[in-house]
Amino acid sequence: MNVVIRVLAPQAFQAPLAAAGMMFERAARVRVEWLWGPAGGTSPQALVQRLAQGEAADVVLLPSALLAQQVQAGRVEAGSRTEVMRSRIGACVALDHPCVDIGSAQALRLAILQARGVAYSQAGSGVYVSQVLFGKLGIEPAQVRALQVRDEPVAAAVARGDAQLGFQQISEILGQPGVRFTGPLPDDLQHVTVIAAGMPVDAAEPEAARRFVRFLRSDEAAGPLAHAGLDPCLG
Repeated sequence: MNVVIRVLAPQAFQAPLAAAGMMFERAARVRVEWLWGPAGGTSPQALVQRLAQGEAADVVLLPSALLAQQVQAGRVEAGSRTEVMRSRIGACVALDHPCVDIGSAQALRLAILQARGVAYSQAGSGVYVSQVLFGKLGIEPAQVRALQVRDEPVAAAVARGDAQLGFQQISEILGQPGVRFTGPLPDDLQHVTVIAAGMPVDAAEPEAARRFVRFLRSDEAAGPLAHAGLDPCLG
């Protein structure tokens, strides 16, 4: 594999993307060098900060809104934006706790109000839960014992018993030890994050980068993405 592409990608989707990347490597004889980090924020490890500092990459995967900002800033080619997958928010409880019904707005509201602690992340899903979802359900902040989780999966806090109910991207709940997945948010309250790929303007391997992005929209790549609770964009 003489050709190597460098891919900046959110660590939240590391397992399914790495699995898809291995499939691409075998099929295309191109090596993928993954560069993981949080998508946004002010941390030096955040992908948007690394792009701003000029870190070399051939492909960057970001939530669509963040990628649009990178295009506007002139760091990513405008015509290269390609939707790859969609990520939804779900909930979890500890394994030793009965499964909670969140299948309707009424059931979800009751589950939140009755929970001995509600955990959510500091990232986009947590912002939606705390600043939008609670309001849509008519829940005041004082009614919830809220826990914002930093530097670890929400599931880890729920498994320890720090909170009884946790919300995060479904792909970040599935496979986590000590918790059970209770289901996605109801469709009318769901928040879908579109993850898109783009090519930095100074990409060293643009042709291989385009092949990789096309592969991420293939039936082959759809398997590991769907298995992780993501909705692949095909075609």
